Amino acid sequence: RDHCTVKASGDHSVIAPEDIDTVGKIESTIVTAIKRGSEVYNYGDAKGCCQEYIDAMQKVQQLCAENPKFYTVQYTIDKMNMAIRSDDDPNFTDMAWALRRTLEFINSHVKGLKEVYTSTDTERLLFDFSDPTMPSKWYPVNDGVMGGASTSDLRFNSNSKQCTFTGTLSSVNNGGFASLRGAVKERSLTGLTDIEIEAKGDGRIYKLNVIGGPGADMGLVYQKDFKPPKDEFSTTRLSLTDFKPSVMGRSYPDAPPIDSKEIRQIGLMISKVSDSGGATPEFEYGDFRLELKAIRAIKADP
Repeated sequence: RDHCTVKASGDHSVIAPEDIDTVGKIESTIVTAIKRGSEVYNYGDAKGCCQEYIDAMQKVQQLCAENPKFYTVQYTIDKMNMAIRSDDDPNFTDMAWALRRTLEFINSHVKGLKEVYTSTDTERLLFDFSDPTMPSKWYPVNDGVMGGASTSDLRFNSNSKQCTFTGTLSSVNNGGFASLRGAVKERSLTGLTDIEIEAKGDGRIYKLNVIGGPGADMGLVYQKDFKPPKDEFSTTRLSLTDFKPSVMGRSYPDAPPIDSKEIRQIGLMISKVSDSGGATPEFEYGDFRLELKAIRAIKADP
């Protein structure tokens, strides 16, 4: 039997100021319940532990009431309650762990809602490349998916306290692109209009990619070329309205404009194909290097 399989659609909107107090109460309820439940469990009373966790879920559900901002929380609790009611012969040890994982998921989820809200209305830091764990949060998407041999990596420099997007562009099998992608929190770009990247380049043209919305499943990516200076760090601001839709490197003009609240990933790319689908000016195969400090989302002045 499996108590912990939960699938839920997203909440209906970013939380409002009056919801912050609710988030705090949810977090407090869950932290207290896990502490008490763990103590009871460690004394050998798995059933009592389950009851502590079930009571906490009921309190959380009452706190959420019918507020659509907490749809995912309500949905998760409803699914868990259905699983419990359908089990005529429960294993309380398994149930205790499933309930705890559910509470931990809810706690993590509401913390994410709060983090989105507590970012300023006009600027949100998406990636801080002084974080030594940043390379683990990005993954490569290179031309190897089409038989090429280009490589890419995100490397942290402990001396300069920054990351570098680096690799080698290869012409093998007509290849010619390398990229990285990193996930952003759901709705973290809601209401924002531009993306800023603080970087130092190597004289090459790079792309900033944004991915999200229904077209993402078919490979739709929105791209914008940029060329950071070689000698010093500079901040480049790119308006989301200027990003051009592309599928597998080919222009896709029929795609709708990117919706900022749908963005789920940010990408860095270097390619022989420009954001308009033509040849990238002055493109060369070989090693590349883009030093990075930060990527932010910005709300432009009206």
